[in-house]
Amino acid sequence: DLDNAESYWERDERFDVAISLNRGRPAQDALCRVLERWIGHFTGARVEIAPQRAIDDQRWVWHVGLDAEASALLNDLYNRVDRCV
Repeated sequence: DLDNAESYWERDERFDVAISLNRGRPAQDALCRVLERWIGHFTGARVEIAPQRAIDDQRWVWHVGLDAEASALLNDLYNRVDRCV
């Protein structure tokens, strides 16, 4: 959020700043751009990252989650497990 971006530098060592990565929020797109640049920096590969609600690709064989919960979600998507409650 641009309204409170400056306060991050006052709090960065307190580890109490959170950001919403919910679908459609600006931070989600920003994270994708950061990850693209990070991968490019370390590997030289040009990649495009986009949030996906579902993956409908018969050739899809590999994915990476940012943590155990994200990996579990991606595994469920791959296995077509319905997570809607």
